[in-house]
Amino acid sequence: MKRLTIGAALVLGACHDATGPSTAACIPGTTPPTLALNVGGVQALADPRALACMSIGASASPSEYVFVAANASSGANQAASYRIMSSFSVATAAAPAPAVAASLFQPPDDGGVDLRLRTMERRLLQLPGHALSASVAAAPPNVGDTLHLRVPDANASNACTSYFPIKAIVQAVTAHAIVVQDSAAPAGGFTLADFNAIGSEFETYSFPTDNTYFGAPTDLDGNGAVYLLYTPRVNALAPRGSGTFVGGFFFGGDLFSQLACPESNVGEIVYLIAPDPSGVFSDPRATQFVRQATRSTIAHEVEHLINLGIRLQSGARFESIWLDEALAHFAEEYVGRAEDGFGPFQKLTYSDVSANATDYQAFYRDKLLNLRSWLQRPDTGSSIANTDRNLSDGGAAWALLHYAADQYAGGDLPGFTRRLVSGPDSGLGNLTARAGAPFDSLMAGWMVAMYADGLGISGLAARYTFQSWNFRDVEAALSGAYPLQVRALGSGADVTAAAYPGSGNYFRLLGTPTTPAAVFRLVSTAGGLVTFPGARLYIVRTQ
Repeated sequence: MKRLTIGAALVLGACHDATGPSTAACIPGTTPPTLALNVGGVQALADPRALACMSIGASASPSEYVFVAANASSGANQAASYRIMSSFSVATAAAPAPAVAASLFQPPDDGGVDLRLRTMERRLLQLPGHALSASVAAAPPNVGDTLHLRVPDANASNACTSYFPIKAIVQAVTAHAIVVQDSAAPAGGFTLADFNAIGSEFETYSFPTDNTYFGAPTDLDGNGAVYLLYTPRVNALAPRGSGTFVGGFFFGGDLFSQLACPESNVGEIVYLIAPDPSGVFSDPRATQFVRQATRSTIAHEVEHLINLGIRLQSGARFESIWLDEALAHFAEEYVGRAEDGFGPFQKLTYSDVSANATDYQAFYRDKLLNLRSWLQRPDTGSSIANTDRNLSDGGAAWALLHYAADQYAGGDLPGFTRRLVSGPDSGLGNLTARAGAPFDSLMAGWMVAMYADGLGISGLAARYTFQSWNFRDVEAALSGAYPLQVRALGSGADVTAAAYPGSGNYFRLLGTPTTPAAVFRLVSTAGGLVTFPGARLYIVRTQ
């Protein structure tokens, strides 16, 4: 991928690309299309010839435009390269690109365990498939009972055949949770009061929230509950001294028969990191650290459990990993909203989410930092990528899902997210079908909103805003200033850029006190018409 570079001055003559059609001469104020927007107006362009020559008429008063050069292709594998050029009839200085601070955020998940398991499920397990029937209702085990369970080896290439038989002791039981701990867990961990608090939080907030927004989990073992298993096998997934940790995971093999997946516990189970104060299995993990770290992990992994269970029973296909992950991040956030008393569409500020420090750390911070990674380099992540390894991908997908819900859920967020989980579509097709809007509309609205919302631009239509977050306020509080990378362009700017599908680059066209006529061009790297089908230009007049 090429980094943005400022190069030679624009030549206002015809350009030719040896691999594509040549562009026509582009003369300020005379070559259509001529931009005519009021303040707050937005225009979207897709025709390569329109992209190659956007003329802006002279203005008697100061004006400013932001151009979003986007890649709205439906694939998510390869970045597309292009050039951005600008010129004014009266020259202005070409502005340097602003410096962007590097993110200090470190991932909590070593080696992408969640991604590896989601990928493994789709490789090993078959959907549509034959759904298991739930067992006859059985009484849940009692506190103190010993259970024989299997922990899948999340580091193996096949967790269905590579697993650890363990003994687990039941520590707490609620209507929908059976909290158990591996008998091999190190000493000095959770107390009985801790286990009861874990069960209580799940019963009061985590289960009702996941159930409301995503649907009911399966009940293959007939006990009406989800096992929350704290096991040091999860601790061992993070190499000693790596500075990372794995909070926990769900493995879809547990919802299949042992004939299909020998590891299967044929029941609903989430595997969680165990307290390890002395560092027996990996780096030391204090009891309070584990308690705090697994609050959101439980909500996240139960969404995966529900999502797969519903699709297994209905015969739908696996959800695309990026959307399954975005929904799981929603689960974390909305458990936090439930605990903090925030409504589903309440427009949260930093003051709101930081008021309770422990809830902020558990339910909000990592998603906001992931989004910051995308804002700092919006060309390097993809909102629709089939991976959550790149932090910016996860942040972008979470924000895109919020935009779609805010604009197209009709005020019924649980109904919207439940329809996403139910399918039968997956990925981008699922999101656009449930929203009832093409990806072009989602991309245009979301990418403009990521810049314009919160700026107080007069005349800006509501479709270019968020209902549920004031991202500009929150991200500015985290970084000292809103970290979205916006490149300032003066006359003679010539920028080479690239963006993955579901992402793009932001450019601000500098004017003067009395703005002269100007030209903005999006062309191929050789100067001809762009040829990749997802090339889009979203333009917003900010003043």
